[in-house]
Amino acid sequence: MSPALPRPRPTLKQRLIGLAIALFILVVIPVFAMWIIVCQPNLERNQPSEVKVDPARLEAHVRLLSETMIPRDFAHRENLDKIADHLESEFANRGARTSRQTYREGGLFEFHNVSGFFGPNDPALPRVIVGAHYDTYDEYPGADDNASGVAGVIELATLLGQIDPKNLTLPIELVCWP
Repeated sequence: MSPALPRPRPTLKQRLIGLAIALFILVVIPVFAMWIIVCQPNLERNQPSEVKVDPARLEAHVRLLSETMIPRDFAHRENLDKIADHLESEFANRGARTSRQTYREGGLFEFHNVSGFFGPNDPALPRVIVGAHYDTYDEYPGADDNASGVAGVIELATLLGQIDPKNLTLPIELVCWP
């Protein structure tokens, strides 16, 4: 067996190329990957939405629930009934098929879940459900104890009512409950 020949030493040029490749792999690629993760660049320009939410309408709904139709706790069921009627009317006025589910709490008090349905009426399809509760704790006005959530659901009904039903491929149920 012949003795192994010594390996020739890399030239300065080869060492610099190796160092550049190592730096690229260890620095440039991770920095670029972090930039993508943090900045999430979008290569396509999104079109501005034609759908506009009306802040004044949202505020009006919140004020109605938190200033006019109060208190909204279980001890004031007449107000909860007025709100259920109001919600059913709001959904219907926006083109929704409406439904009211009445139930008794503790066998004594009657409450109403109100739903508005948009899109296809096909029980075989998966359904998108968006909801909010319309009651509050005790006699508090509840602007942030879901009057804002209910206002959002009503505004969503407004937006869904503006869409051609043929363009909705899934059933959408908006539901409000006490």
